[in-house]
Amino acid sequence: MGYRRRKSFNKFNKLTFGAAILVVLLLPTVYFYLKNPRRVKAAPWPQAAGSWLSRKQITLVNNSGATLHSNTTYTITFNTKSIYDQGYLKTNCDDLRVFYQPSDTNSIDLYRHTLPPTGYTCATSTTTKISFPLQADISNGSTDSNYYIYYNNSSASVYSDADALKAYNVGAKTATFIAPFNGSTTALAAGSGTPTTETGAIRYSGTKSALKFDGNSDYVNAGDVGNGIKTVEFWVYPNLTSTTASTSINASAVNFGLVSGSYFADLADELRLSNFILYSAAFTSSTAFLFRMNFSKLFLHFDENGDDPRNTGKAIDDSNNVNHGTITGAKYAAGLVGVDTSTPDTGYQFNQTYGGHEGIFI
Repeated sequence: MGYRRRKSFNKFNKLTFGAAILVVLLLPTVYFYLKNPRRVKAAPWPQAAGSWLSRKQITLVNNSGATLHSNTTYTITFNTKSIYDQGYLKTNCDDLRVFYQPSDTNSIDLYRHTLPPTGYTCATSTTTKISFPLQADISNGSTDSNYYIYYNNSSASVYSDADALKAYNVGAKTATFIAPFNGSTTALAAGSGTPTTETGAIRYSGTKSALKFDGNSDYVNAGDVGNGIKTVEFWVYPNLTSTTASTSINASAVNFGLVSGSYFADLADELRLSNFILYSAAFTSSTAFLFRMNFSKLFLHFDENGDDPRNTGKAIDDSNNVNHGTITGAKYAAGLVGVDTSTPDTGYQFNQTYGGHEGIFI
C-alpha cells in the first residue's frame, strides 16, 4: 500500500516538473511577442523584381480630409542618399522601382518619377520626391502598406523620361506634360523645356484684381524703366474727395503710389508707362482694356490676385522689359477698376479684399 502511494506521488512530481519546464521555455516567447507586436505581413519577392537585391516596405498615409482614389498620383519623400552611401543605388536612381503588392500572388511594377531637390542628385539628396499612381482607394485617416521600394540592381536599364511621365497618367487619361515649379528641372515631354521665373504670372480663374493702397507706406517699386517716358496711364478708384492733379515722373526710380513723401490711398489698376506721346489733345478716358505696345516700358496689370509663387512679392511686368514691381504694403483686391460698367466683372467688389483667389491653384 505504501509502495503504491509513493509511486503515485513520484508520478505527480514528474508531471509537475515537466509542466514547469514547459512554462519556463514558453515564457521568453510570450515575452518577445508582447514586447514586439506582429508587424504588417510583407509580401513575397515577385518574379519581376528577381534582379533586385534590396527593398523597403512603405506605408502610405491619407490625412487629406477626403478619399484618395485609385489612379491618383501619390508622392513620397525618400532618403536616396542613405542607400546610395551603402552602395545600393545608382546616382540617377535608374535602379529604383515602386511595386504594388496587395497579396502573395499579385504584384505590379508601377511607373514612377524621381525628383531630387534643385542642386542635388539621388546620390546626395535626403528628400528625393518619388511620384507614382495609387492602385487602390485610401480613405481619409487610413493607411496602405502594400507598396514597396526596390533598389540595389547594378544591371538595371536606364529609366526613360517617357516612362516617368506615365506616373502622372490618371487612368485612361494620358499625361502629356509635367513641369515641376522649382525653376531648374527639365520638364517631361511637350518640348521638355525648363520652367523659369520669367514666363509670366500665374493667372487665377475667376475675377481679376486691382491693388489696394492704404495711404500709409504702400507703394510699388519698379526700379529704372528707362529714359524718355512721355505717357503715364493707370486706372484709379478713389474714395477721397480730392486727388493730386499733377505729379512728376522719375523713370530711373519708379515708385508707384509714392510722390515726394506722400502716399496714394485706395485702388489702382493697369499701370502703363510709354516712351511715346499717346494723346495729343483733350480726350475721354477709355474704359477698354489696355494692351502691350512696342513703346511700353512698364505695364503692370495687377492681375495676380495674390502672391505669385514664382515671384514672391512682385507685380509682373507685361512690357517684355522684365521690370517686375516690388510691392510694399499694398494688397490685392478682387475686382477691376475702370472697366465699362456693362461688363459682368466691373468695379470694385467690397468682399474678398485681400488675395481673393478663385479657381485653379498651382
